[in-house]
Parts: sequence; structure tokens; C-alpha cells
Amino acid sequence: MERVLFSEPEEVQTRLKALGLDEIELLRVVRFGQASRSECTENHPPSYAGYTGWAETVRALREYLIPLQWTKCNDRNWPLSVSPCGKFAIAVATGNEATGLLSITPSTKASKGPRTAQAVTVNLQLAFDFGAVSTINAAIPSDLRKATGRTTWFLLIHVDRKKSELRCELARPVRMSEDGRVDDWAERIILSGTQLDPEPEPSFGTNGPDGPDFTAEIKRRA
Repeated sequence: MERVLFSEPEEVQTRLKALGLDEIELLRVVRFGQASRSECTENHPPSYAGYTGWAETVRALREYLIPLQWTKCNDRNWPLSVSPCGKFAIAVATGNEATGLLSITPSTKASKGPRTAQAVTVNLQLAFDFGAVSTINAAIPSDLRKATGRTTWFLLIHVDRKKSELRCELARPVRMSEDGRVDDWAERIILSGTQLDPEPEPSFGTNGPDGPDFTAEIKRRA
């Protein structure tokens, strides 16, 4: 399967435009989430900073896209932004140190759950144009099979404290590792990096959640 990498400014702009997206706006979304995280203090609960940064990025992405006729979808507590044509969706995730770099392949920082695994399976099937891997359809739940024409992209974000740099990319996943991390991408669109003011590594929230990927069932006590 072919892997495609967009990194030159002109080709990045062209590819994003084809998806109905704009690099400047995506960078604004990512910076907003990071700024929200930076406002957390040591008096917040552990992991709150990580959760806040992720949640505010999801919010900012939706506030950018909804006026453009995108819709929000909380797929079993997995928040997605779905394109007007319904053919692709975007999830927000924290990436590892390879995020935004050309020479190495990134992965998600945290292990992901069953909904991500199902979406990656659909992506793989679409990448092969419903050909040799069509038999995996049986492993996809019926509600997701109805939307097998929808590709899921990840807005991957990584803060490099050593370089004081915020890096991000829009990537289309096609594989998960044995430990549950998404680690292979059919397509990567590298966005411009952002230099950050040097600051000490925070002692709180550095290993916070990478966003929920689970199904929670709440029942009233009898």
C-alpha cells in the first residue's frame, strides 16, 4: 500500500483545500488547545492539564468547522468532526515525539480503544479500495459498516519541550500496534511548527488522558 507524505507548503495547502480545510485555521485550533492546557496549575487534579488541552482542541476544531457545514459526532464517547459530504471525519489525539517530522513515522502517545481500532480497520479497507481485505467487513459492527465509506483522520499534536516547539499533522491511520497505539499512516499532511516560549517541564498532567475511547454505561441504582 502506498504511503503519501505532504510537507511542502504549496502541496500542503492544495491537499488541505481538497479536504475543505485551511492550515492557518488548524494551527489556530492546535494553539488554542495548548494555551488552555498551559493555564492549568499544580492545584488542579493530576492529568487535568492533559485532558483540558485535548478537550479544548476538540472544542476549537468544532467551532472552526461547524460554520463550514461540518457536524459533530460523539461516537460512543469518541468525539469526531464529520465533513459535510460525510466521507471523512477528524479525531484529535496526542502524538509521540515523531509527530510533525519527515524522517520518522509517528504513533499516538497513548494506546487506543475498540472504536479507534474499528475506524482504522475501515481506513485500511478503503485504502485497498474494497479489494483484497473486504473479508474484514465481518469484524466491523453493523452501525459502523453503514458508514464504511467514511475515512477517519487524526489531528496529531505533540509538544517538544526540549526544542520548545509545538508540532502537528493531519494523518490517515491504517494500522495499530500490539500495544494499541496507532503507528502507520497511509497519508500524512505535515503542518507548520510553532515555536513556544521556553518553560520548565510541568510536574502535573504530563501523562494525562489522550481523549476517551470507550463506551460508558451508567445505570440508576435499584
